[in-house]
Amino acid sequence: MNSLRFAFPLLLSGIALLTAQQPASPPPAVPAKPAAAAAKDDTVSYEKTRETLQKWAETEKRIMEERRDWDEGKALLKGQIELVNGQITELEAKLADARKRKEEALKKKQEMAAEKALILEAATDVNKMADSLEAAVRSAVAMVPEAIAKEKKLDILVAQLDASAKARAEALKEQAEGREKVIPIASRYQAIVGLIDQVNQVYPLLHKAVETRKLPDGRETNVTVVYVGLGQAYFVNLAGDFAGTGRPGPNGWEWTTNNAIARDVDDVIEIVDKSGSPKVFALPATVK
Repeated sequence: MNSLRFAFPLLLSGIALLTAQQPASPPPAVPAKPAAAAAKDDTVSYEKTRETLQKWAETEKRIMEERRDWDEGKALLKGQIELVNGQITELEAKLADARKRKEEALKKKQEMAAEKALILEAATDVNKMADSLEAAVRSAVAMVPEAIAKEKKLDILVAQLDASAKARAEALKEQAEGREKVIPIASRYQAIVGLIDQVNQVYPLLHKAVETRKLPDGRETNVTVVYVGLGQAYFVNLAGDFAGTGRPGPNGWEWTTNNAIARDVDDVIEIVDKSGSPKVFALPATVK
């Protein structure tokens, strides 16, 4: 409206200036118009001028509105750009954090894989050691006389050892087929240690057992056997006329008749039963 206010006087001044700049020479003779026609022309000219001014004012108004809309749109667009830039910055930070966590996870996975490889290697070595121990223990158990084995309940421990060996064989088979399977180690060592403990209890002690032996004529007779650990044994029958020695062999205990030691073996049995006085005996023995 301020522009319209100033534009109107300027337009009138321009009209006055154009009028003042007309040549001084008298205009050509124009037929005089009637007063009514002149008044009508002035009215038309005024209306056109007003219409022009109105259009100009509307144009100025529209320009101002467009400029205001542009300023508002520009501010809105700037705000949206700032918002998007903030989101981009946040996403870049999240992406960097995700990459870092991925690298850490990969590193941890590699460390776990290396640790797993070490564990598997150690488990293999431990199982190989268990194989050797198991073979030695089985050989030792095979030398334990049947009566003593029953007394010490070695059959239960041997069954546990057999079960752990079977479980290990099944685990190895599944591993060979590409399936993840943990090979049992603790159960193997528990059975092995249990057997070693029981066998060690047999080795340094004297054990007495009643067994059956064949006489030279083929008849069977009951004899009392004294085992000195698992390396030597002596036997004698109730009549005292049949005696001998025993040694562990590859197929079990091997027995040799030696009736001359019958009296000494009887004395040893009395000492084992705590019914005789301790004394020194000269019994045959084989050391290997």
